Amino acid sequence: MDKIIEAQLIKPDLEKIKSELVLPDIKREADAPKQTQEDLDAFTKAKDAFLQSAEPAINGFKGFEVQVKDKDVDYTVSYAPSQEEKTLISGMVKTFAESGLDANAIFAERWLSEDGKNINVNQLVKDLSRVFGDDKITQKMVTDSGNKRIEAYLKDKKQIDVTQQSINGNFNPSNDKNELDKVRDMAFA
Repeated sequence: MDKIIEAQLIKPDLEKIKSELVLPDIKREADAPKQTQEDLDAFTKAKDAFLQSAEPAINGFKGFEVQVKDKDVDYTVSYAPSQEEKTLISGMVKTFAESGLDANAIFAERWLSEDGKNINVNQLVKDLSRVFGDDKITQKMVTDSGNKRIEAYLKDKKQIDVTQQSINGNFNPSNDKNELDKVRDMAFA
């Protein structure tokens, strides 16, 4: 009985709050603007222009160069992609364009597990590190490998083997002592 009385007393307050409540305006997909034929034609034109500009860029790509500098050496290490690699990249660019410029078409295969339900976080982190830190990573790896090679070379060159005996010439001290040597030997004997 107490609950019924309490509910009757609160009812006017609930009606007041209910009238002040404003619900959000949620648009349905049917209400969303539809793409017109002009929009589709413009996208197709932009996609074709992208593919046309991508082809010479892929064919003209000479690869990567990294400068190795040290106090003793200064040279360039380079890598030029093979024709197979360029064909692979060309296919990925076409897949990207055909998917409506959706990067998921390229990376979903690398970043999703085989069941397609989980993200391969290790591969994702590795790829993103390469993409956004490539110049620094490559420079460090090349410089370190060059320095390690020089260090190993110098270590090998500086080793002296004192266990081997080698005779480079004939040294025979003469038993003939001059007068001064004889006097010196007698004085200090």
